[in-house]
Amino acid sequence: MELPDARNKFPKVQQFGWAWCIPASFEVLLHYFGFSKPTQKDMVAQYDKLFGVDGYAEPFQVGNQWKIRSVKLTNPTIDQLRNYGFPKANFDVFKDIANSLLPDGCGRVFEHPADCAARFEHYLMEAMQNQDGILSVKTNPDGNCHILPVIGYDGTDITVYDPQTGCIETKPLNSVPFNRDCIIFKKNA
Repeated sequence: MELPDARNKFPKVQQFGWAWCIPASFEVLLHYFGFSKPTQKDMVAQYDKLFGVDGYAEPFQVGNQWKIRSVKLTNPTIDQLRNYGFPKANFDVFKDIANSLLPDGCGRVFEHPADCAARFEHYLMEAMQNQDGILSVKTNPDGNCHILPVIGYDGTDITVYDPQTGCIETKPLNSVPFNRDCIIFKKNA
């Protein structure tokens, strides 16, 4: 079961900067459901207002390994922020930012279920059945997380879009290292 036309619509949005997978994935769902705002740039600008100078991290290399360190930035432009990540961000931070920027009366809201870990597969299937958007979290080999919008789930295989690479991939759910967390872009009750 897949979201209709998601294979065509999802790839139209790609990640604007390094470690921007969270705001980019929110924008993927917004774009899919016909919203031009907020964009990932709008969400990052709001993140900057909330966390400012101490809200950023950058990658650096030690030998063959990449590490991340905090940096202080004063009045950065959106283009300057392309090279930075958001150490004070998580699903809830960007859920709140995205919801605060949604147009009035849009009929949808981002929701972070408290019981994601226990009911992850249920939420995947329910989102596909209800044609709601859903974001998932994959743990990378280096221990960092990467956010992926879900295109489809049939109870065994999951199809996701990677906003960093612009690629769509289908694999058995149990072969992808998801941390069993999700955000759902649900119809407002």
